[in-house]
Amino acid sequence: MDIFKNRRTSLSGVALALVTVATSAMWTLLSLYLQDLRSLDPLTTAMILSVQPLFVALLSPLVGRIIDRGDIQLTNIINITGAILCTIGLLTLATLGEKTTLVIVLTGLSMVGLGMGLFATPTNRNFLESLTDKFYGVGSATLSTMVYVGQTVSLGILLFILTGFVGDVQIIPSTYSLFVEGLHVTFIVFAVISAIGALVAFTVRKYVTTENMPSD
Repeated sequence: MDIFKNRRTSLSGVALALVTVATSAMWTLLSLYLQDLRSLDPLTTAMILSVQPLFVALLSPLVGRIIDRGDIQLTNIINITGAILCTIGLLTLATLGEKTTLVIVLTGLSMVGLGMGLFATPTNRNFLESLTDKFYGVGSATLSTMVYVGQTVSLGILLFILTGFVGDVQIIPSTYSLFVEGLHVTFIVFAVISAIGALVAFTVRKYVTTENMPSD
C-alpha cells in the first residue's frame, strides 16, 4: 500500500479504474442490443464492435510518442480530453433505441475508442512514472489488478441493472422495451462514472506539474 501514498500514483490509478468500469461492459451490452434487438449476425456485430479497439490500437502508439517528448501540459490535456470523450461517447450510446440508426452506434463506439486511445497511455505513465525503482514490479502488477477489478465491477453493474429491468427472462420482442430502458440507465450510469474519472484525471494534473517543477 506504500505506493498509494503518492497522490499522483493513487489518483491516476483511481482514474484508470473508473474509466475501465465505465467502458468495459459496454461490449456485452451492445452485443445483446445488436444481435437480439437489431437481428444482426455475430460477424457483423463483431465488426461493428471492433471499431472501438481499432481506434485505441491506432492512437496509442501516436499518443505514446507525443508524451515521450516531455510536454507536461500537453500530456495533461490529452489525458483529460480522453476521459471527456469517453463520457460523451457513453452518453451517445445511451440514446439507442429499437430503431436507432447504426451510425449512432458507430459514433458512440468511435468516441469511446478515441477517448481510451488518448486516456490510457498518459494515465499509465502517470501511475508508473511516479514510482521509485523499488516499486516498479509491484506497481505494474497493481495497475493490472486495478484494470481487472474495474472490468469485473463493470460487468457486475451491467448485470445488476439489466436484471432489475428485464429479470431472468429471455430478451424477446415482448421484453425489448424493458431491455432498452435498462440499456439507457446502464449507459447513463457508466457516463457518470466516466465523468468522475475525468474529474479525477483533472485533479492529477497539479501533482504531475508539481513533481516535475525544477527545484531552486
